[in-house]
Amino acid sequence: MIDKHRPHIRSLPPTSAVDQTIGAVLGEDDAGFFLDLQAVTATRFIEIAENEFLPDDNYFHMAFAHRKIVRLAPLLHSAHHLRPSGKISALTLINEVEY
Repeated sequence: MIDKHRPHIRSLPPTSAVDQTIGAVLGEDDAGFFLDLQAVTATRFIEIAENEFLPDDNYFHMAFAHRKIVRLAPLLHSAHHLRPSGKISALTLINEVEY
């Protein structure tokens, strides 16, 4: 595709949602549980759906090749013995990512 404002520069067509992926690894350290997220492409409106834990950030965007750590705090005092398990979705993802 030729950029009509800059004809000497060829731009690539938009990436399809099929190519949009995000990596998510659940980790734990002395401070508690966290998600280590890695965006393969620019990803918009990322939502972390978790019933027993509250993410310290939600509904955010990530740039291409960006890495982000999201902490997961237990919602209830009784949830301290539980391990997080949820799903990550985004506007540009076709399939949810489970952790």
